[in-house]
Formats: sequence, structure tokens, C-alpha cells
Amino acid sequence: MGANDHIDIELHDAIEELVSEGQIEKETLGYRIAQQVIHQGYETLSPAQKHSYDSEILPALSRLAEQHEMNRIDLSNPR
Repeated sequence: MGANDHIDIELHDAIEELVSEGQIEKETLGYRIAQQVIHQGYETLSPAQKHSYDSEILPALSRLAEQHEMNRIDLSNPR
């Protein structure tokens, strides 16, 4: 087991994509909470942090997943 076994790489990549798209800013509480989830897990959040993550970060992640799915569908349908 390595030192980074607890890091959620997929979530990290998704959050960084949201940052690069301007949907999340690095200096915000939501970003810091997302980093805690990435490195320590959702279960380590306080109830207030969970509420913030659930209301700010999860919707952004859902929109990103929908965008990826639409891109995948577009690429799989030749015109």
C-alpha cells in the first residue's frame, strides 16, 4: 500500500476540470471541502461540510458527467 492509496484520483481529475472551466474557484470553501473528500473521504466531513459539498460540488460534478456523456454520444454518432 502506497502513501496515495486513499486519494480519489477520478474525483481529483473532475474537480480540476471544473476549476479549469471556471465552475469552481480554488480559493473557495467548496474547493477546500472537495479536497478533503479527495484525500480523506466524504465520511470525514462535518454535517455542515456535507451540506456544502452536496449543494455546491455534487451538482457541478453531475453537470460535468452529463457534459461528458453528451460528448461521448456525439462522438459515437457519425454524421
